[in-house]
Amino acid sequence: MIYLDHIVLNVTDVKASVDFYQNLLSASVENWQAYEKGLLKFPSVRVSATFVIDMFPPAMWQQQKSDCSANNINHFCFAVAIDQWQSIYESLQQQEIEIIRGPGVYWGAQGDATAIYINDPDGNEVEIRKYDQ
Repeated sequence: MIYLDHIVLNVTDVKASVDFYQNLLSASVENWQAYEKGLLKFPSVRVSATFVIDMFPPAMWQQQKSDCSANNINHFCFAVAIDQWQSIYESLQQQEIEIIRGPGVYWGAQGDATAIYINDPDGNEVEIRKYDQ
């Protein structure tokens, strides 16, 4: 079995990004207290038992001489359960987060699905999709 284990985002405001993904996906935050105390270099948002998003603060990606606004990720996608779709969609509207594309039907790893696209606080494009089957 091959699955997505984690992604790493270069973020300009760690708290804003952690809050965004925690709220968007009803996810838990890992290592926040250790990060705040300076014991770890970055916190993570746990999306599932097998997938986390690591949030690299500027000190980490600036060391690598990369630019947060010039990353090489076009977008990444979360597939959510049908019953989660509506609550996420409503939450985006309540928070006045702009849907930049969709809803529409787009192809993905499991075929066609209904999807929307949004930007996170650092401008990373995020696709959220639901497979109807």
